[in-house]
Amino acid sequence: MKLPILTDTYAYFYAHITQLAV
Repeated sequence: MKLPILTDTYAYFYAHITQLAV
């Protein structure tokens, strides 16, 4: 059941990268 946590972390980093890119 560690997949949900991994996905959450990935989304968190992805959001930061997107903000930085903008």
